[in-house]
Formats: sequence, structure tokens, C-alpha cells
Amino acid sequence: MFEQMNDSVLTTFGEPFTYKGAAGDVVLQGVFDESIDQEQIGGIGLSDRVFTLSLQTAHVAANGIALRETVRVRGLDYQIIDLHTDVAGMATLILRAY
Repeated sequence: MFEQMNDSVLTTFGEPFTYKGAAGDVVLQGVFDESIDQEQIGGIGLSDRVFTLSLQTAHVAANGIALRETVRVRGLDYQIIDLHTDVAGMATLILRAY
């Protein structure tokens, strides 16, 4: 049911990225996002960049994508620090820039 919607999102907003796994480099399609996370601690405002990469859960499983592995997006390397999946068949990788 969600597969067609996920394909449409990836076709419209997706871009190629390289997963640098143990078996070698694999080029996949995902939606990259960079946002600013703002917090208030003791009256002092702090902000941090948050990088995410969304792709189909099936591609995560098929390619053995795991924590602490590396992806290359837009010419920069990122480490996967967290991974979330949803019931619609999409996975979101939380990334840290090197």
C-alpha cells in the first residue's frame, strides 16, 4: 500500500548516495535533509545541525546497512549514528558529519 507512495517520494526528492559497507560501495537513492536543532539550557540557546537520510527499509536490510558505517552524500562522508524504521516501509538514518 505504501510502496507506491514511497517510490513517488524517492523519485521526486531522492538523490544518489553511496553506502560504504563491508562488502564494498553500493549506490542507492535516498532523501537527504539537514536541519537545525535548537535547545535552551539554563537560558542559553544552543543549536546543532542534524543530518538525516531516508530510504526504503528493504534497501537497509538488503545491503546490511548498520550503525557506525559510512555513507557519502553530496561529496561528504557521514557516519550512521542511529536508525529508525516506520510501518510505511521507510527508514531514516541519523548521520554525523566527519
